[in-house]
Amino acid sequence: MRLLVRILAILGLGLTAALVHSWAVPVRLEIAEARPGRDLPARADRAASRETATQETEQQRRASEPQTRETPSQAEATEPLTLDLGDPCDGLDPYSFTTELTLAEALCLHEFAMAGDGTVVFVDARSGRGLFEQSRIPGAMHLSANMVLGGDPAFEQFLGLVAPDAWVVVYCSGGDCDESKNLVAQLQAFGYDSTYIFVGGMDDWLAAGLPTEGTGADGGGR
Repeated sequence: MRLLVRILAILGLGLTAALVHSWAVPVRLEIAEARPGRDLPARADRAASRETATQETEQQRRASEPQTRETPSQAEATEPLTLDLGDPCDGLDPYSFTTELTLAEALCLHEFAMAGDGTVVFVDARSGRGLFEQSRIPGAMHLSANMVLGGDPAFEQFLGLVAPDAWVVVYCSGGDCDESKNLVAQLQAFGYDSTYIFVGGMDDWLAAGLPTEGTGADGGGR
């Protein structure tokens, strides 16, 4: 009888320790090594696509604003700010990138994402309230692991807009943030094998003074 009591006590302690550990340590899903997606366009092609996308965005912005007469100086002031980085992929081979991207590698793929043809897509995986609306990497979509688990309509929209062979770059705050890793694991389960993690996330992007979008963005970092 005493032996049975001791066994039950040991099992109880083990279960308690496991529960405490699972509560204290965030869950991190296993992810597979990313594989390159569809062929990336040449620089000349993506530059042309980006210019077209920029013009369309500017036309939509102007169409939505009240029609007022602008002086030349005012017209110049309203032109969108751009950051000329030359060719961010200079010296880099995207087909050799591993799952975890550096800032330089993320910038390279972001050049393709800004062309707007769906070959490369950036996804903001932060679930914190209002973070995406306040500041995000330009052109990024919003999709968190919680949104996928909760059946959020945004996930259905993602599945309809992003092809399985697209290059998907997922980021969160950076550092110890696991939200990007958990989302990548979920996307891989849905057949998105070309999913990458921008490890530095928004922290590295902002520290580098790179442009952002959102209600709190100023077009150039913090």
